[in-house]
Amino acid sequence: MAVISVIVCGCTKYEAIQPIGESNFFAGVYHPVNKLQQVSCSQHVEGVECGDYTLEDFLDMRWHWEKGRLDSIVYHDSRANTLEPFVVRYFYDSQNRVVRVEDPMHEVLSLEYGDGHLSSIQMSHGTMSYGFRFHYHNGSDYPDSLSVSSIGCFASTSDSYALRWHNGNLMAAVSKTGNDRYLLDSITYSYDNKKNPFCGFVPHDLESSGIVDAPLFISQCNLLSVTLHSHDGDGAYQSNTFQYHYKDNRPTEIVHQYENGFWCHVTDTYTLKY
Repeated sequence: MAVISVIVCGCTKYEAIQPIGESNFFAGVYHPVNKLQQVSCSQHVEGVECGDYTLEDFLDMRWHWEKGRLDSIVYHDSRANTLEPFVVRYFYDSQNRVVRVEDPMHEVLSLEYGDGHLSSIQMSHGTMSYGFRFHYHNGSDYPDSLSVSSIGCFASTSDSYALRWHNGNLMAAVSKTGNDRYLLDSITYSYDNKKNPFCGFVPHDLESSGIVDAPLFISQCNLLSVTLHSHDGDGAYQSNTFQYHYKDNRPTEIVHQYENGFWCHVTDTYTLKY
């Protein structure tokens, strides 16, 4: 999970130019009724290549809000080589839309809008840069396709997906380019019927295919599974699963299970406080 100081561009800081609308990633708005205050994470890893170990509460994230908008997230990571917190900051335009996300590693996420919708995201990550471009059809609130590009020192890639939606939830991402790196034909998603507290949130660490890999932040309901469908005859593979514990209809714990790049089974357990 992927799982931020606000300055209104060209305006007085925190000046309310327009009312903040309902949370929607593609409108650039993150305004949940129940605002997260703290998220902590523990991790258990098991596998031949990784060993078997548990990290208890290794990551702590404190969410700070100003006048209804996410201002910053302060990360404390026990695995880091420094005790200094890692602070991610969010910047907004006069319509209360996120336009820039910055972290202390000088990595920048820039968002652009057109016709009332998020049109593109650009991200710099060390020597790599990533680009996401969203395409809309007939005035839809959600994009019907996504183009993804990455550029590095020695290579560049590009992918394209057709997106299918139902009631504000991404149901499928179908490869339009035949991505031979993953031999993917499509990715499908399932959800529960509860309100997603991360809907509209912009994570600072988006990577080349982060929007389709585990899109916790773009759908209205809580993600239950991500299933990869290959065109090499191996059928379907469930790459991510999520379980939730609720209190007062709000998720207070998320258990995320997946395999890392070393074929080790990973369980991340997130505790949410509002």
